[in-house]
Amino acid sequence: MTPVDALPTVAEIAITLAGFIGLIVVFKPVSAASWSEEERARVGFVLILCILVLLCSLLPFALDGLQLSEAITWGLPLFIFAAGNLFLGANMLIRVKTKRIRIQFPLISWPILFAWIVLNITLLFSSVGTLLPFSSGLLLMGLLWNLMIGAITLTALMAQTMENDSD
Repeated sequence: MTPVDALPTVAEIAITLAGFIGLIVVFKPVSAASWSEEERARVGFVLILCILVLLCSLLPFALDGLQLSEAITWGLPLFIFAAGNLFLGANMLIRVKTKRIRIQFPLISWPILFAWIVLNITLLFSSVGTLLPFSSGLLLMGLLWNLMIGAITLTALMAQTMENDSD
């Protein structure tokens, strides 16, 4: 299986992860108005991660159908993905620094977030062809990393929701 063959499966997993977030939102026993800022931020974070994964895993097929150059077919999704993730990462780090979000699993989360930021900087440079060539494999690695971060954030949201509901 090539990285290109795996992209539709990655898109399906992103849709599933977004669906789990939807279930949490629907079945949370309190109204959305009583959600903490941290819970709302986690829901938004995972949804945006899923949208980025979905968009950037399907965009190469659309661009390839237009018979554009490989630089555009792979460079544009890499750029959108990396820029979106770096924006999300900066936003999350600002929220952590201002104590609006707690890191639930610090021994796992900090190394993963650090590697995620380094990976996205690599993807950004790759998107313009300066560091590594435009690569479906590199895009797939970034997409899978996002899904892992989304799953960890979903787990943290569920832990936080159960903690808040027991109070």
